Amino acid sequence: MNLVKFDGKNWTVYDSTNSPLARPWIRSKAVDDSNNVWLALESGITKYDGSNWKSYNSSNSDLSDHSIKHIETDGNNKWMLTKYGEFLQLTKEGKWKKPSKPGWEITNRSESERSLSFSISFIDVDSSNNLWAGSNGRAVAKYDGRNWKTLHEPVDKSEYSLINNQVVGIAAEDTSNLWIATKGGLYNAGEENWTRNRYLQKNHHIEYLVVDSSGTKWFYQTRVANNSAENHHLYRFKSTPSEGKRYNTKESFLPGHVTDIAVGQSGTIWIGTEKGLVRYTR
Repeated sequence: MNLVKFDGKNWTVYDSTNSPLARPWIRSKAVDDSNNVWLALESGITKYDGSNWKSYNSSNSDLSDHSIKHIETDGNNKWMLTKYGEFLQLTKEGKWKKPSKPGWEITNRSESERSLSFSISFIDVDSSNNLWAGSNGRAVAKYDGRNWKTLHEPVDKSEYSLINNQVVGIAAEDTSNLWIATKGGLYNAGEENWTRNRYLQKNHHIEYLVVDSSGTKWFYQTRVANNSAENHHLYRFKSTPSEGKRYNTKESFLPGHVTDIAVGQSGTIWIGTEKGLVRYTR
């Protein structure tokens, strides 16, 4: 997967011929307040300021695990999650920190379920610069820069419980409105009261969950039981998925299955597909 830039007229592809991206397998990307592009790679992280490149790995940073799974920024601080669960922060002053991992405060679970909860699977930063983490052990927690707080839900074993679903995406509009994408559906919750709502049916996996500047939610849903194009949908909605719009590759502008969704600074939605790139403007 190469890095590509579009300036409104021209396209630029960055590869080994014009960048240090010798093995450009980009797992995640983030843009800070100075418009620096940060890339999570198999070989560490790389920063591009529009002219210069700087790469970080174990030889020049506190990264002990080169393979970076996810990177987020609150504008200044960069938050990184490695493939094997290491959690790091690069401050705006250029200092590396290793914040504590969430204890999750999970009760009423077996020892195996509790051990899974220490494996962070996804991170996101909200508008108040709180960091949210989801786990393979079906838990969500918030980090305010000093302390972790677990988002509680009633402990049950039903298929509607977040406990039975791995967290694969988080979109935090604010602490009262959190959207959680899992391998079992889409959930909506608040920090103080777990007023959980579960959307979509069993065996519907959610991917590429984002919230744009207008508060519109976008996500891609695949149905495990039936892998045909009719059962893969792009959703766009404000309040609930049932009140929004749904698109699939046979009946809409989508040329193929969705591989990523990103929100541009102007509010433009960029949708990567297996057959090309789609730009959505209002």
